[in-house]
Amino acid sequence: MTDRADVPSGGLKVKDSFPQSERKELADALCSQFMGREERMLALVRRYFSVEDLLAIKSRLIGSGFIGGKTLGMLLSRAILKADRDGGWDPLLEPHDSFFVGTDVFDSFIEHNGWGDIARDQRSQAGYLSRAAQLRELFPAGEFPPSIRVEFRRMLEHYGQFPIIARSSSLMEDGFGNAFAGKYDSFFCVNQGPLEQRLRQFEAAVRKIYLSTMSEEAL
Repeated sequence: MTDRADVPSGGLKVKDSFPQSERKELADALCSQFMGREERMLALVRRYFSVEDLLAIKSRLIGSGFIGGKTLGMLLSRAILKADRDGGWDPLLEPHDSFFVGTDVFDSFIEHNGWGDIARDQRSQAGYLSRAAQLRELFPAGEFPPSIRVEFRRMLEHYGQFPIIARSSSLMEDGFGNAFAGKYDSFFCVNQGPLEQRLRQFEAAVRKIYLSTMSEEAL
């Protein structure tokens, strides 16, 4: 997940163009695509998110996969506050302006660099720590698939030269009743200079977040 580190910009609006008969089916399909597997969280998503809300999130999704527990928790908390019409929260909340790197991008990064066999062996009991150490050495030099780099550029063009924060948001982080905070890293990006320089800086931050998933403390 990435978000603006200093000032907000306008939120996303999606027109209400779906008949009521199709809205539940569409909402369920969108939830299954990128909102996670935890049914208790999904029940809250269906209660507090409209189809337009889900489509707005999808429009900010880079790659594919789920958006991660920390991201889902932050978005859901915001939606619950906005739904509290007696609480007066809506005028106090800044416009939301995040992008979300899908969980599948992690696997795409590994496969694109030819490390699939190492990663699969790392999930075994024998290679759990030793292969993780090997991946920690490899990750800093890894490259992202061209299609993902295109989406990274689009995101950076949207933000311009405003500082951003690349935050970890895994399926294990801030799950329903299951906090896993502080194990994976997040990084501040100055985001200044030519686009290609900012892209390299951002990619380095994402690689370091991915590397932190292989730390012995997290494992």
